[in-house]
Amino acid sequence: MMTEALNDDPNAIYSSLELAALLLGGSDDQALLDTVLDGVLSLTGAGRIYLFVEPPEKGQPKLATVREAAGDSTSTPPTNGPPPEVEQVMSSGQARLTPPTITIPLMCAGRCLGLLYATEIRSNLDETALPTLQALANQAAAALERSSLISALSSAEKAQREFVSLTTHQLRVPLTSISGYTDLLLSGLVGTLTEKQDNFLATIRRNVDRMGQLIGDLSDVNRIQDGRFPFDLAPFDMATLIEDVAGQQMKAIDGRSHELRQDLPAGLPTAHGDRRQIERVLERLLTNAIVYTPVGGIVTVSAFERDGQVQVSVADTGVGISIEDQAQLFEPFFRSEAEAVREHVGWGLSLALAKALVEAQDGTIWCQSVAGEGCAFYFTLPLAGTVQDRPEPIANLSATS
Repeated sequence: MMTEALNDDPNAIYSSLELAALLLGGSDDQALLDTVLDGVLSLTGAGRIYLFVEPPEKGQPKLATVREAAGDSTSTPPTNGPPPEVEQVMSSGQARLTPPTITIPLMCAGRCLGLLYATEIRSNLDETALPTLQALANQAAAALERSSLISALSSAEKAQREFVSLTTHQLRVPLTSISGYTDLLLSGLVGTLTEKQDNFLATIRRNVDRMGQLIGDLSDVNRIQDGRFPFDLAPFDMATLIEDVAGQQMKAIDGRSHELRQDLPAGLPTAHGDRRQIERVLERLLTNAIVYTPVGGIVTVSAFERDGQVQVSVADTGVGISIEDQAQLFEPFFRSEAEAVREHVGWGLSLALAKALVEAQDGTIWCQSVAGEGCAFYFTLPLAGTVQDRPEPIANLSATS
């Protein structure tokens, strides 16, 4: 029986193992398709194999590639159009053997995404070989489906980034106007204000500032994801940066009667990154620690060298984060439903921006926490001298984003 021959054939076993390795290794879809085509050519003894794919709209199946037994690939069709059995198999979803050809549908989730049409078969092939060959063909279907989904996702993400870029730019214009006129009124240049009017305008100004930070953070996350954010990468002293940021936060720390502790060992190696952007990361991590720690708590900032990197941690004795929330913690606009979190105003962008900024500089960021027992955020950056300087950063496009 041909099925037994295929199951015992070292080539069949090797092809199956190679496909499994490609799938487990996350290989690209073209490599997977090539392996399937070569496997079918080898197992059937065919001289040539054609890959047809499902057309976007109703019509003849579209020829994607032609592969010769020698390993060459072309796009020359077998005839002026697909053979009759190609359309029949595409409609039925059932493999068809008509020596010296065999047509195998590419099935995925019950849908035919295309088919393989092998010709010039020289081996003694019979119907019992179809299940094994169908299994190989279905791997090609999985590759096609995955490639289609990735393409659709990429298009959707691009459209989303373009929308965010346009929206943030358009919002900046009226926000700047509101901010300017509010400052003008507060200055008294257009007349004396009553105490109530002054308070109202101060409230407007605070909320304009909050909205401006939201727009800025959203724009920055968008530009980082789009590869358009300019980084000024250079060696810098992490210990000095931590001391500077901690000093800026002392008013907020004292306002909640917190104790700030710093653990900065002498001789901490120089980090490599954009000092200003890492300052923004630390500001956000410290602000979160201060806000979400009950009055009289402890906030600890530490830094040390580990595995060729500088690792920084910001720990607190605050409300903590549940395991469920930790899984979404760095997603844009995510905010926990916990009461202790909801009582504070926030947009859910600070940690998303921190993650984007750190990872764009070859670092990592993560959190460890137990609900009700505080939490610790960690991030790493490369040591100076361990990474090559990147090309000149792309020009700042904030004026058009």
